[in-house]
Amino acid sequence: MCPFDSHRATEEIAKHQPLAALLEIWRRMKGPDVRTPARTAVDPVALGRAGLLPDVWVIEKIRAAEFQFRLVGENIRLNFEKNLIGRPIGEIFDARSTDLWTEHYTAIIDGDHIHYSEGEVSTRGIPVYYGHRVLLPLSDEEGRNRFCIGVFEKKPLASLKAHPEQPHYAVEKSIFAPAASVPGLH
Repeated sequence: MCPFDSHRATEEIAKHQPLAALLEIWRRMKGPDVRTPARTAVDPVALGRAGLLPDVWVIEKIRAAEFQFRLVGENIRLNFEKNLIGRPIGEIFDARSTDLWTEHYTAIIDGDHIHYSEGEVSTRGIPVYYGHRVLLPLSDEEGRNRFCIGVFEKKPLASLKAHPEQPHYAVEKSIFAPAASVPGLH
């Protein structure tokens, strides 16, 4: 597992406007009396005003260690040149990346953590982009954590369209923080 550090996580998130914007929207949905915001509280208008919709995704936990895409922004869909909605992550990513993201999504959803990561994404050993990501837990209608919402900021290195095979994520920095301990971004 990666380090837990609320201060470092929010410092890294604050360096990237889309990540900081999603965290602020999530914090406003959370409010003082809500442990984890509900997926149904996600306001597409707020995401749109912040310019996040093309780069947002939502993952749903189907059962232990099994996750699928529930929402995929247009820039993400264009990266993969296929519809990801309803597809398990194991159908999209290579085995090592599937294991990594299964571990991370489990910590975010089951552990009620936020997560910041950065690193290179490649296919068949060809670097495609360098990305910064934030992932935040969301609950279902009964208040159980079952989803996570994320956004990324990327620096293209090559065309993923030219190499659409299962991407590999090389996470160079990964920081978790308990959701309840995250201070505000102003």
